[in-house]
Amino acid sequence: MGDSPVDDAAALAKWTTFLQDYAKGIEQPPPPPLRSTNSHDSTKSRELPSFDVPLYPPGETEISPATARRVAEFYDDHGFLPPPRADEESVRLRTIQEYNLFREDQAENFHRSTSLVNTIFEFAPVCTMSLFHNDVQVVVSKGEGLVTETSICGHVVLKKNGQTTELNEVSGDWRFAGNPWSVASNVKGYVGVPIMLEIDPFNPSGSDRVTVGVLALMSNRPFPPLAAAQLKVLNDLCTMLSVQLRSTWEGWRRGKEARLRNAVSLFLEAALVEPSQKAIVNTATMKAPLVQGSRSERHAPARGEAKKVTSNLFMNAACQIQELLEADFAIIIDLTPFFATMVSAVATASTLAAPGPPSR
Repeated sequence: MGDSPVDDAAALAKWTTFLQDYAKGIEQPPPPPLRSTNSHDSTKSRELPSFDVPLYPPGETEISPATARRVAEFYDDHGFLPPPRADEESVRLRTIQEYNLFREDQAENFHRSTSLVNTIFEFAPVCTMSLFHNDVQVVVSKGEGLVTETSICGHVVLKKNGQTTELNEVSGDWRFAGNPWSVASNVKGYVGVPIMLEIDPFNPSGSDRVTVGVLALMSNRPFPPLAAAQLKVLNDLCTMLSVQLRSTWEGWRRGKEARLRNAVSLFLEAALVEPSQKAIVNTATMKAPLVQGSRSERHAPARGEAKKVTSNLFMNAACQIQELLEADFAIIIDLTPFFATMVSAVATASTLAAPGPPSR
């Protein structure tokens, strides 16, 4: 006989809470299976789905009972736990974009770090650096994307405190026993270290941090337990990488600001200053006195014509500067009327102050 509806609801509630906590970095053994008998059998080989439809729906901020049931049944069928989406996915995405971590100069920082780790930890022939972007694990060194449902690094990126994950024998961990990286790719030893960055690079001392990626060491042989000194080296290397990623961002930011200042200066000169000066000169030309007998039809420009021309120039320039700087808004203040008023006021004051003719 199957489980009663009450028992099924209680078991589903446990799986829902378990996955919600796991997504927040709280690790604990899984609840009992939802089914009355465990359908996973090591003697059988169930074909994995293509994951065209993700197990965890994109945009789901908190794991629902429907998602929990789907994941629990998947775990029961295949013998490994797909890592849930963290509650900080949107923050991680914004941080990756802000630091431009997919730029070539940032990728070079990752390559140097993995090369150094390969040199120090000779027992780990494979060293990768992965970023998690739009529910995809991007292996930076290879430039390829992997689904996160089978990702081992996807579990490491959930850690909130930057804690290293050390798996001396991957198949011995309940989360990865049936994982294709363990079964098909024969990954036996694994170490994953989170790469963390400040969410607000403009205020690093007062900013929270988020895990953007994972440095992973892998081998087709079980790993010996890492000594405390080896763990410290790994953590120090990842800290140094974080500092270098930030330094590269600062250099890129300063260069971008300098280029923008230069571009804006050149733009203002070419698109605003020179045309406005010409417009003012053209519209300020007074009507020349007619030569006796001529039939000239020239007329003096209207008083507000120059102001209208320059206003249009300022409006177009402000729109183009806003687009150039990717700013929320741009304002150009025309001080020409203010200057003209000041000149007029000074002239009036000088006239009033001038001594009159002596009285008789």
